[in-house]
Amino acid sequence: ADQLSATVISVNDDHPVALEMWVRAPMAARNFRAGQFFRMQTFETKSPLVENTRLQLPLQTISGAGVRGDMVRLMLLKWGANARLAAMLKAGDPLVLMGPTGAAMDVHDGKTYLVVSGTWGAAVMLGLGPVLRSAGNRVVYVAAYGERSQIYCKQELEAATDVIIWAVAKGEPIEIARPQDASVVTSDMIGLIRDYAAGAVGPENPLLRVPMSDVDEILVMGSTGLLKGMQSAFKTDFASLFNEHVKVNGTVGSPMQCMLKGVCGQCLQWQIDPDSGERTRAVFSCSMQDQPLMWIDLDNLKARQGQSRLSEYLTSLWVDHVLSLPDAVDRTATPGRA
Repeated sequence: ADQLSATVISVNDDHPVALEMWVRAPMAARNFRAGQFFRMQTFETKSPLVENTRLQLPLQTISGAGVRGDMVRLMLLKWGANARLAAMLKAGDPLVLMGPTGAAMDVHDGKTYLVVSGTWGAAVMLGLGPVLRSAGNRVVYVAAYGERSQIYCKQELEAATDVIIWAVAKGEPIEIARPQDASVVTSDMIGLIRDYAAGAVGPENPLLRVPMSDVDEILVMGSTGLLKGMQSAFKTDFASLFNEHVKVNGTVGSPMQCMLKGVCGQCLQWQIDPDSGERTRAVFSCSMQDQPLMWIDLDNLKARQGQSRLSEYLTSLWVDHVLSLPDAVDRTATPGRA
């Protein structure tokens, strides 16, 4: 029971866009590998009842950001109702933490990795980057944010990478702390990679640059817009930028429910023939979240991601109302169903 139980150790709500949790879960910590994730819930009987609403954290896909002893580090972006409910957790609270699930990153050695991601991907990089580097790889990270205030764990990200190309869509650029890094204001990741490869962005000293022709593997973690842009670029701008043997994967952030790899079917995602564009097969993305980029049916993924948007928005509004009530989070939990 002790090995399988999960207990909150600490909750850090100080990051501007991410909630950091340390959870004691011995078996989960022992089995976690970089790139995997978890399915987290809170117990109904331990959740307070306010305004006839059980403030229970429903199932939530949550990124694993590393382990320390028998503890797992979890990062949850502060979007929607779930993060606000998770912020109410206290040390000693029990959790349901299923996993690790998903496919671990296939880590080689002596290679050059390029990771392109948005705000969510930074949480994954906290666990993935150190593993890649400790295996003797070189890690180049293109970190895209809406604005500078969204960055979190900056020093950790620098320690987890060899080179970072910081990008914000608007406002002041992110300050760089290392001579090999770069920082720009742009929302065009395709153009940014192309400019870095051409020497228009980044350090002037060529010895501090990583040639894009050296890149062996690319992982893209972001919106369907970013994934689609990268798909198109590999047919045009990037066709001669990278070597012909480069391996390119994209992370499929499809809706998930059971996350048990083949039970509920909620995460089914179409793959396509990259030449014809025709659908070939449906796969369980909770067992294969990182898929060959050119195989991903992004129109299908975008539609799947939008199917619950209305209910999520309404839930967020209701949780805002409930938590605004006087002493809402201090009320005693009431057994039974709401």
